[in-house]
Amino acid sequence: MLQAVSTSLKMTQRYKPLLAGLHLSYPHYLVMVVLWKQEGARRLLNRGQSSN
Repeated sequence: MLQAVSTSLKMTQRYKPLLAGLHLSYPHYLVMVVLWKQEGARRLLNRGQSSN
């Protein structure tokens, strides 16, 4: 468990400066990634349906 906490802290510290310019925290970034992936999958499905 301690290893996971340490890894999570390191990831947060690494991404913090990069995300600060976007006014996002690391948890917010993770949510955005999920939403972007869902939107991309939705676009692919819609593209496949429109070609039928």
